[in-house]
Amino acid sequence: MRVPLFIALVVPAGSSGVSHRVKKRLFLFFGFLVLLLSGLYWYYPTYCLNQIQSAFFKQDLLNAKRWIERGLATDRLHPDFAFMQARYNRKKSRFPEMAHYLKVARKLGYKSELVQREAWLARAQAGELKQLESHLHELLQLGEDLSEICDAYVRGCILQYRVDEAIDIISLWEADLPQDPQPCFLKGRLLEHYSDLEGAEKNFRKSIHLSPQYAAAAYNLARILVIKLKYEEAMRYYKKTVELMEVKQPGRIGVAECCIQLQRFDEAQENLDQCGNLDSELLVEASRYLGDPTAQAKAKYYAVYGKLKSALEQYSEAIPYYERALGLNPHDWRTRYNYAVALKQVGRKEEAQKESERVTKTREALASCDLLIDALRKNPNNVEARFKVGSILYEHISEYQGLMWLKSVLEFDSDHKPTLELLKKLENPFDKN
Repeated sequence: MRVPLFIALVVPAGSSGVSHRVKKRLFLFFGFLVLLLSGLYWYYPTYCLNQIQSAFFKQDLLNAKRWIERGLATDRLHPDFAFMQARYNRKKSRFPEMAHYLKVARKLGYKSELVQREAWLARAQAGELKQLESHLHELLQLGEDLSEICDAYVRGCILQYRVDEAIDIISLWEADLPQDPQPCFLKGRLLEHYSDLEGAEKNFRKSIHLSPQYAAAAYNLARILVIKLKYEEAMRYYKKTVELMEVKQPGRIGVAECCIQLQRFDEAQENLDQCGNLDSELLVEASRYLGDPTAQAKAKYYAVYGKLKSALEQYSEAIPYYERALGLNPHDWRTRYNYAVALKQVGRKEEAQKESERVTKTREALASCDLLIDALRKNPNNVEARFKVGSILYEHISEYQGLMWLKSVLEFDSDHKPTLELLKKLENPFDKN
């Protein structure tokens, strides 16, 4: 008869029975085991919290979510896990859900001042900086949650186009937290906006080096590589995005776009066919997290499918895809240009001409916008330039971006009459007054 392992560990070889000494050893062994398991049980929530905070620092939201779920499975009434759920939702820009979990955390006993601070971070992240700005100095002096505070504040500065201020904060942030992948990611976004592709690429690569799990950094690097015509390498980073994201469509659409440029049309078709449900709000949320405009989220699939059909010289089949894309995102001038080309190829020349003229108007508007943005770079308080940028963006590029710029005017001059009148008109389009 084979002796069980745990008995073999405590019963000396050659023993004929279970003596008092053996019973004592068994009791000690099982007592130690119970203490060990109890210790693990009580320590596990702390371990989960450490893993969540580490994942947030690395911008690895997929793993942060997993550790939150594991922690909740251990203790659903732990206030720290409720707070971490709020933070996760803030990072995903799910502000109603964030507000709900902040209330839960407060009810469970989480520190009210930390709940308040998280609400300030949410407002700053959405471009409303006043509350966080008034407490910024004291919060930075405390030295707690520096990465989260700097991230929210810089994002707010970018939305208000306070670029020099954003760059100053990023420089201090990088110096204090050299292992944080977020400041170089945000710097990359700013440099890309100024068409400094080399600088943007360098910073996105640094961000990925610091955190290989950072999906948004991989996605943004891929986009820069596409602009630089490095399609093979861009495809690798789009595939990395697919691996790191719960929502796979943005990465797969990027892969398909690269495949079209490389004339690997079957592979492009395969990736587009795997995109699945395009009506999900999760797709919009994922695109926003990755840095794509909200209006582009669902439209991009149809725009790229149109490109595939055009590349195959199937222009009649491409046209419905372009029309669907423009129906979802009418300000996408690049897709409109491709649409005009397809119309011309099938002999619909008058329609093609009208679309081409609209593209020209948009490009001219963008050129005038660039001059205004240069003026704002020199003087962020220039409310007239802000007003003009907001008006142009609303009409030609993105209604959402236009509204954000117009609302930013009121951050500097709450009584700016042209802005107030235009916002009223946009919010009430049928009000003739």
